[in-house]
Amino acid sequence: GINELRDFQKKALDYKDKSVILTASTGMGKTEFALNWVAGDKAFYTLPVRVSVNSMYERISNIFGKDNVGVLHANTTDFYLNQFKNLEDSGIEVLINQVQSVRQLSMPITVSTADQIFLATLKYPGFEKIYATLTYSKVIVDEPQGYSPDTLAVIIKGLEEISNLGGKFCLMTATIHPFIKEHLKDKAEILEPVFNQEKKHKIKLVDKTIDEMVDFAIKEYQKGKKVLILTNTVRKAQEVYKILKSQNQAIRVNLLHSLYIQKTKREKEMQIQNTTEPVIWISTQIVEASLDIDYDLLITELSTADSLIQRMGRVYRKIGRAITPDSQPNIIICTKEPSGKGKVYDKEIVDYTLKELEKYDEKILTEEIKQEIVSNVFDLERIKNTNFYKKFEKNMKLLDLGFMADSKSEAHDIFRDIMNLSVIPKVIFDENQEKINTLLEKIRQKDKLEKIKAIGELNDFTVSAQFYRVKNIIPLDKEIFLSDIPYDDELGFSLLDKDYREIGEIL
Repeated sequence: GINELRDFQKKALDYKDKSVILTASTGMGKTEFALNWVAGDKAFYTLPVRVSVNSMYERISNIFGKDNVGVLHANTTDFYLNQFKNLEDSGIEVLINQVQSVRQLSMPITVSTADQIFLATLKYPGFEKIYATLTYSKVIVDEPQGYSPDTLAVIIKGLEEISNLGGKFCLMTATIHPFIKEHLKDKAEILEPVFNQEKKHKIKLVDKTIDEMVDFAIKEYQKGKKVLILTNTVRKAQEVYKILKSQNQAIRVNLLHSLYIQKTKREKEMQIQNTTEPVIWISTQIVEASLDIDYDLLITELSTADSLIQRMGRVYRKIGRAITPDSQPNIIICTKEPSGKGKVYDKEIVDYTLKELEKYDEKILTEEIKQEIVSNVFDLERIKNTNFYKKFEKNMKLLDLGFMADSKSEAHDIFRDIMNLSVIPKVIFDENQEKINTLLEKIRQKDKLEKIKAIGELNDFTVSAQFYRVKNIIPLDKEIFLSDIPYDDELGFSLLDKDYREIGEIL
């Protein structure tokens, strides 16, 4: 069951027949608010990242029972396989039925990535099935700032339409962009923000690149701290990792990003969450939205206000951990030459973010101040000429004109920032060639049971990422590709070689 509820969570029931927008600090219990608001109706809980979908499923199914909660994303089958790994074949029959009922949207609560629900906004043939379900459902959108402007437009348009059809939505976030409020204010009640009054973060801006902070990171680690270094791109994370390794062999340093094979990535995700002793972890946005970690010090590249605030939430996360005015800063932001500027993050929005942060250098950021920073950075007057906002507007206009995708795959292309390809690194293929070929054979056969088991095993060898920039991939099967980008389990797909500079911009 849900533990003692806070006041704002209890109020959720008062709004159960309305759509709502909730701003609440990380760790304040937004999820519990949303589940109360659902109040027994059919619901879809959407999140930006697949990892967070899986961990949210664990949380919600602990409350409502596994029979009532489904998971829907591109790897649904694979997810259920992991749940049912040790079952006999009869259990797999149950699994197949469960996957089918999730696909038919018939579970009481479905946790999913946004593309699975909001693709319907693009009106591909067959979209009516989703809309029909949404007319009597509740849709929760958690942390919308995890999406690109293109996707955000599709989601906001989707919420407007769901609302017109009689469905209800709950949009919740730690910090809200003013323009999202502007678009949805006629469709939803905007609730009083719920801010955590504990002071968690004191920032310091340093005019250095993140590479130049390696010695500092080591010193802090040697004082017994758990240090998190976050970069904007995978390549930069790999560079920092190599520098750290070469400086000092004795330290515990680890790397986590999206370009590992599933099996290794799962192990690393477990490790980063279960570390109790001093350690340095280097990672990317992959930890922003999903992993439940609580570290002592964050050293991060400058990015946009909303993303930085998400990153801060990985430090002093637990209730009761607070910072005092005379404490050392626990958030160090490196402002010199951040990677991915202009590629991963809108250049102007990064610059506005720095301007806002300069007011608070070496000061404590309360949760109210964080919201103020986001409101100032994303102020409509300020951002209306940025690429970020132009993209958002362009898509909104297209959708207002009644855009219709010719096919589901065209709709998927528009969502490509959350669409991933499954790629097997050539070295992994060579090491496991016989096994992989056998699995591919099984996938092509008719036997549903064998096929499902084989897909699950094969996925362990794949890297799932946004490979739309990658030229050199060969299809092995209709959904699985082979790539000769260098790979090892320490670095993942290595993007350090100049031939792979372009791909290095992937998160």
